[in-house]
Amino acid sequence: MLGKMATIEHLPMVTVFSKVHGIDAMLRTLHPDIPVKFVEARVQKDEPHAGLFKKLSKHEMEVLQEAEILLTDPYTVGTLLYELPNLKWMQITWAGADGIFKQLDRSKPFPTYTMTRFGGVSGIHVRDYVIGQIIAHERNFAEIRESQKKANWSDLLKSCNPKYRALQNLSIGILGVGEIGKEIARACKTLGMIVWGLVRQDLPAEKRCEHVDHYRKMDRLQELLENCDYICNVLPSTQETIGLLNGDVLQPCQAKKSIFINVGRGNIITEESILHALSKGWLSAAILDVFQTEPLPDDSPLWKHPQVTITPHYAAWIKANEAIDVFVENYWRYVNGEDLKHIVSWERGY
Repeated sequence: MLGKMATIEHLPMVTVFSKVHGIDAMLRTLHPDIPVKFVEARVQKDEPHAGLFKKLSKHEMEVLQEAEILLTDPYTVGTLLYELPNLKWMQITWAGADGIFKQLDRSKPFPTYTMTRFGGVSGIHVRDYVIGQIIAHERNFAEIRESQKKANWSDLLKSCNPKYRALQNLSIGILGVGEIGKEIARACKTLGMIVWGLVRQDLPAEKRCEHVDHYRKMDRLQELLENCDYICNVLPSTQETIGLLNGDVLQPCQAKKSIFINVGRGNIITEESILHALSKGWLSAAILDVFQTEPLPDDSPLWKHPQVTITPHYAAWIKANEAIDVFVENYWRYVNGEDLKHIVSWERGY
């Protein structure tokens, strides 16, 4: 069995096909013992949106078809999922794999190679984003910053929110208490918040997160919504979650006039449903990092809505060194014949 001291000739080649800047060079620098090939993912200059790449050359395609191990991004590998005959393991650089599943041909069998995701790291970044947005919302930081430009103390005082709430007096409902949801729960509980968690099925005591005060299954979502000041979605995109919050589902939020934070996937709720909930007063604000359509179209009414905060899907941007750390740990597991971490189920979609 191969181990870390095996010679480079005996170690399996890693093919890198990613638009994460500098990931191949950093992998070579930090781990010179791991053999690497690189295929450049060239984004079309006039089409920068994810998934729109320039055509690969014959040689580049041959390199990918020879790959045993592939380090790539969901939208970068795109339509090549069924054109990788020698692939045994694909590590993606995203925490979520829905970009892969959007490319699947459901009329064909699932690919036979193992897919693993960027796990164990995104939670801390999303956690920081969520806590930062809650505090910024309660303290009115955005308006205070704008008021500062007037260089007038009285105007600055007027922009402050004297009715802000301390976090220890707030409750948060986390939709999806997986790896990322648990990290958010831990931070919120540490800051004194009451934490509710939405899960697909009942969990035995030993599998419950100690930082979640109240668990609810999908069929009791209403109870969570009516008891939480903040609703934070971190659910993956699956057939069960698409459209989960559409229509009048958020009506129970009117009890607390909740603030909705979406750092999961945009297709859990339509733009129209968000605007409807805001207009009805069920939600008092929406903080959105993900959307049904990305990039968010220029003519979307969300842009100029006074109760909406928009960020460009950056709650947990990929950092090359972190992606490499996750990959390398799994690489040595692969070399040593051990179980890989963060495996994605082709059947479940996450």
